[in-house]
Amino acid sequence: MGRRGRCPIRPLSGAAENQLSSITERLALVWERGGFPVAVIDAKYKALRPAAYPHADLYQMLAYCTVLGLGLGRLVYAAGEEQANRHAIRGTNTTIETWILDLSKPIPDLLADVEGLGVSIVATSSSQTASGASA
Repeated sequence: MGRRGRCPIRPLSGAAENQLSSITERLALVWERGGFPVAVIDAKYKALRPAAYPHADLYQMLAYCTVLGLGLGRLVYAAGEEQANRHAIRGTNTTIETWILDLSKPIPDLLADVEGLGVSIVATSSSQTASGASA
């Protein structure tokens, strides 16, 4: 993926940006295929969760997934308080994965972890249809 300089994931733009125009936060990445979003990823670099809103990131990602019509969203955190996990959101068909990147690793190891995340995104997104529903 990254070794050849080609990455199918790019910053939010086009149709996905229009769909999210009413959400004030800007998310990190949306991957579109044929003009339709097939993956959403939001990167977080923070050490603490606010005590009053411990699941704010999950709610934010749920909003992104809902607006984009996606059943899977990914939150990527720098190593710290968060743990890698899968959250099946009750009452929805949405799952949110949390991924952890250890930024203290040597660059080649960190890049390998990022590539692993990319491979996972491509693999799971290949089953998305143009409408965003799983095939």
